[in-house]
Amino acid sequence: MAGTSLTPTTRAALPLAFLIAAALFGCAGSQATPGSSTIATPTVVGTVELDPALIDEVVPLTQALVRARAENPPGRERAVAELIAARLRAAGVEAELRAFAGPERVNLLAVLPGSNRTLPPLLLMGHSDVVPADAADWSSPPWAGLHVGDRVVGRGVIDMLGMVALQTLTLVALKDAGVPLERDVVLLIEGDEEADGAGVEAALRDWPAVRGAWAVLTEGGFLLEDYLRPGEDIAAISIAEKG
Repeated sequence: MAGTSLTPTTRAALPLAFLIAAALFGCAGSQATPGSSTIATPTVVGTVELDPALIDEVVPLTQALVRARAENPPGRERAVAELIAARLRAAGVEAELRAFAGPERVNLLAVLPGSNRTLPPLLLMGHSDVVPADAADWSSPPWAGLHVGDRVVGRGVIDMLGMVALQTLTLVALKDAGVPLERDVVLLIEGDEEADGAGVEAALRDWPAVRGAWAVLTEGGFLLEDYLRPGEDIAAISIAEKG
């Protein structure tokens, strides 16, 4: 049933480029040129060149997150958080995991420090849990994360593990490119978004960077595929949807 159009090429590169462009616009130092940032050429954003191998990671990382099965209830977000932490640490970005409701229910926080740490940070926020799925309602196993045609099919791909994969790789891309950041870029992956919100409540208590964010990039908006204009996809962006 639910899937999203993620491929190893343009469809993966464009949203990754958009997130990096947004981070550059708010956080890049003098070597970056936010005004010239564009996603028209998906492998270059401002002064950041995306490694094609990094773009190719979007699909397999999304699949791995689906297969971790952080179904809520009961949650078990640790499996997703550990996959993200491993990828960040491989790039030299430290990640902190902190439990909020037992050992298997955790939030993740990672920080790319900027040159002026008195500035409030840019926060990339996602959630690791997904709603339950009944395999009888699906045309393919909901926890398999299969790559079918130009789509990854699985529970949580759209809400919001595909976005979480992109947010994770945004930090990796900024780190690998050595982008000079003026303010911190913070990644928060919180649990329990699909139920009571206990994860984000704990994150607000535990991490001052979350409470004092300058801006938050998270889920919202939608994608119109080949709808308004034949042959074109249009991404709608929601402003202040979360209040």
